[in-house]
Amino acid sequence: MGTRMHGCSGPAQGGFTLIELMVVIVIISVLATIAVPMFESRDRTDRVVGAATAVSNSFAAARARALRTSAAHRIILHRTATDSTLNVRVDESPDSSCNGFVTIAAHPVTPDGNEADPSNPCSSWLPSMQHRCGVMEVALTGRNVAWGGYLETGVVLTAVQEGTTGGAWTPRDDVVLCMNSRGRLLRADGAGGWTGVGGGIRLTLDRHSGAAELGVIKVVYVPQGGIVEDLR
Repeated sequence: MGTRMHGCSGPAQGGFTLIELMVVIVIISVLATIAVPMFESRDRTDRVVGAATAVSNSFAAARARALRTSAAHRIILHRTATDSTLNVRVDESPDSSCNGFVTIAAHPVTPDGNEADPSNPCSSWLPSMQHRCGVMEVALTGRNVAWGGYLETGVVLTAVQEGTTGGAWTPRDDVVLCMNSRGRLLRADGAGGWTGVGGGIRLTLDRHSGAAELGVIKVVYVPQGGIVEDLR
């Protein structure tokens, strides 16, 4: 009895057809269309969260330093900052008083009003006081002249308000605060004195792109004498 060999009678099969390749390309395009906005949205959120954390940490650290060293700490907030102006800068007073900076400025040996003026950069301070200026700094919205865009966070401080949760809020632009040696939050009254913050300070941050705010909101509330709260 003979042996019959079985084989393929049709042409050899291999590779992809043009139709199959087109289907794969369409699927990849659809996935990319879905994934890119998701990554962009996550990036926007992460940047705002990171900026809010940096601002929160500066307040928390100022309070911790004030309690530990018994030295008042001045907190300068600029809502719309430039390259040379930080959004948040913390300076350490030479004593427990929020007016300690005025004392430095009026020193009879080397008087220098720059120490009392919170708008002046740290480079203008006396060499002996440099270590007290800008012990903590946060820059969010400064304009980078080299490439015409905002700083790497792309986040803006859209609002600074004083008040209480569930109550009235008073909007402010540039604010000078002080965390005294007992951890109490004071605000410069514009007449050379300090007044207790009513309730707390609420800061609103948003993602920025070009000239537009994107509505990726993060709110930080710093209560009077308390720990920083993340509201949203």
